[in-house]
Amino acid sequence: MNYVDLDIKIFEYLDKYFVLDISTSQVIEVDNSFYNWISEYVVDKDFDKTRSTCIEKYGEEKTDEIIRNFKFLIDEKHLNSKKSGSDIPFKETKSDGVHTLLLMVAHTCNMACSYCYADEGTYGTEKKLMDFEVAKKAIDLFVEKSKNINKIKLSFFGGEPFLNFGLIKKCVEYITNDSVRKDKKVTFTITTNGTILNDDQLDFLNKHKFSITLTIDGFKEMHNNHRVLKDGTGTFDLIKNNLLKLKNGDCRVIPQTILSPEYSERFYEIIENYKKWGFRHISLGERFDNSPEEERQKWSKHSRENYYHILKKFTLKIVTDIKNKRNDTCISMQIVRTMIGIDQQERNYYNCSSAENNFIVVTPDSDIYPCQMLIGEEEFLLGNLDDNDYKKIDVENVENTTCKECWLRYFCSGGCFALGYYVNKNKNERVINEICKKNEEYFKLSAYIYSCLSKKEFNDIVKVWDSDE
Repeated sequence: MNYVDLDIKIFEYLDKYFVLDISTSQVIEVDNSFYNWISEYVVDKDFDKTRSTCIEKYGEEKTDEIIRNFKFLIDEKHLNSKKSGSDIPFKETKSDGVHTLLLMVAHTCNMACSYCYADEGTYGTEKKLMDFEVAKKAIDLFVEKSKNINKIKLSFFGGEPFLNFGLIKKCVEYITNDSVRKDKKVTFTITTNGTILNDDQLDFLNKHKFSITLTIDGFKEMHNNHRVLKDGTGTFDLIKNNLLKLKNGDCRVIPQTILSPEYSERFYEIIENYKKWGFRHISLGERFDNSPEEERQKWSKHSRENYYHILKKFTLKIVTDIKNKRNDTCISMQIVRTMIGIDQQERNYYNCSSAENNFIVVTPDSDIYPCQMLIGEEEFLLGNLDDNDYKKIDVENVENTTCKECWLRYFCSGGCFALGYYVNKNKNERVINEICKKNEEYFKLSAYIYSCLSKKEFNDIVKVWDSDE
């Protein structure tokens, strides 16, 4: 057998061994002997030499079995060469229409979080609340630009959006008018710090079945060290109380935690807190995701490696809980999404809807951007509502970025172009070492959990997650 230049990534995680066929995004669990065979094969690039080495380790009968399995995977296109893999077509995911409008209803905030990338909600602009005329223009343009998309999403962001709750109510009332939404199904989301919540707001959110992302950083000490009001007062007890109020309603609420390096060793404690509060899913971010360089550097090599070690314990705990049919398993949405990608063998050219021009952001000044992280950056100003139109963002797909040779490229899809711009000064230069390493760890642990589950166990997790969508 001639050497086949396979387009694969081999990796081990805990007690399991995997081969990822990069071209098809298929993850294959293998045993230790097959893993050793293919590890040596891709290094030696000599079939006969690798076979001889394998016979010395496992004997001729076992080696022949390994080779039969190896040839079967190649013949059945489960393992592909770099040449044949390049011929596999991509499923078209882009659409001509916009499916999400993010309204920056408040360029101001009542908090002063230590790691805020948005300059306390102002994004470096004037403190301002959006007025209804701006919001109405944005919604009209959004519905027009959604074209033939039947399910659209209106999202509210800030700053703190509940500082402009009256406008939110007007926007929901406006877009749900039949003559405005044009028979499209509209869903609503909001991202909030959770400090402002009264009965009127709670009833409104429940009535319209909002999806809510509420940031609360795990436990009291950690939270109050970073998420404070302008006068320095901690907010944990207030936000926890409001979070539980929201959970007991008819809306969907996901707690979001931003993990700081000094608390990475207490990651498991954070998860246990959410389990006690009755949450099955959380959103998890790390402070190096969108922080300035000096913040990312606080994640020393030691703190990151220790965090990844704790994640392995977390992985085993998730699997044990699921196998023991516990109904309080708490898992991050990022892991669930990655497992869905593995299950469906996703191959994506773009990392987000913004890069695909399916998502737009409108500021209180009527400016249009592709992403809230890029507000104020002249290069990314797409237009203004007064022009009743805007240009599209030109972002290269993963094949034309610095990620084009990465083994995770079709799952990570080239990473966040906004982070690429801020860190590397180039929206198409996406390699950010510490973030890439984190993504690799999350992929491996997701592959491990997925491999441990039966189809029913996996579907049950997805069902709970989908029911929250």
